[in-house]
Amino acid sequence: MVITKRPNNSSLPKFSVFCKRLFGDPKVRWFAVGLFFTGFNFPVLYLLQQKLLLSDNAAILIASEISLVVRFFVNDRWVFGQKRPTWKRFWQYHVATASSFVIWNGTAIGAGYLLRWQFSTVMPDWLPLQLAALIATCCSFGWSMFTNFFWVWRQPKASRRPPQN
Repeated sequence: MVITKRPNNSSLPKFSVFCKRLFGDPKVRWFAVGLFFTGFNFPVLYLLQQKLLLSDNAAILIASEISLVVRFFVNDRWVFGQKRPTWKRFWQYHVATASSFVIWNGTAIGAGYLLRWQFSTVMPDWLPLQLAALIATCCSFGWSMFTNFFWVWRQPKASRRPPQN
């Protein structure tokens, strides 16, 4: 049996280094987890609604809670590097997510009314609501990032680096 070497692909090490640097940043990992769980929710919704025959409202509530709980554990370990989850971070994450939900809904409704009222003569009927949803997503995303990084998983003061002179 003859063992041959793999051809040297010089771009592979560069890509590997790029991925390590990219995913070395907790903010990038946090964003990637959010994108993944957006997709994760669809099959869970399908299973609950189509296979278990739950009502739409029940399927949405249960799917969002399943996604939220699993996402908490992924964020806790992979994004923020915690060895063990705590009940405190768990409930804080739920509160942070609920507040983000309220911000999204309030912003979407408020911006929808404002955009419809201000631009109803120059925009198609469907556009104000779509723009309102986009604005709400940006606000909710920013709030969620703030609460996750500076409240739920903030570093204790003792472990923060002293200011550099």
